Amino acid sequence: MPSSKQKTIDERLAEHSRRIRLMEEVFMPMARASMEILNGKDGQPGMAENVRNIRADLEELIQSQKAEQSESRAIRKDGFDRIGSLEDWRRELDMATDIKMAGVKMSANTKIALINGLFVLLTGLVTYFASR
Repeated sequence: MPSSKQKTIDERLAEHSRRIRLMEEVFMPMARASMEILNGKDGQPGMAENVRNIRADLEELIQSQKAEQSESRAIRKDGFDRIGSLEDWRRELDMATDIKMAGVKMSANTKIALINGLFVLLTGLVTYFASR
């Protein structure tokens, strides 16, 4: 009959053997798979390489975005300057089309409207006196 001490050693030995088998069957393939994921398989980049590539791509994207933003800012500034100069030019044209008529400053369109009004009034008067 085995002694209790021998039984305990056998149990401990069986427990260690079970743990070793578990490591060989489960944990070692898991560790191998995780290393393949990180380092990559033969001829394929792994996760670490992908992260480095992504970082380089992001840095390049950020630099191009900054360059595009400064170019866009310059284009907008130039556009606003052009709009300002066009508005100044339009104001100058509006001032140039203003005409003094009988001491009253008015635009050319107003002058044409007044002359047309006078012709309508004159035509009405001529028609009225002609029909009498």
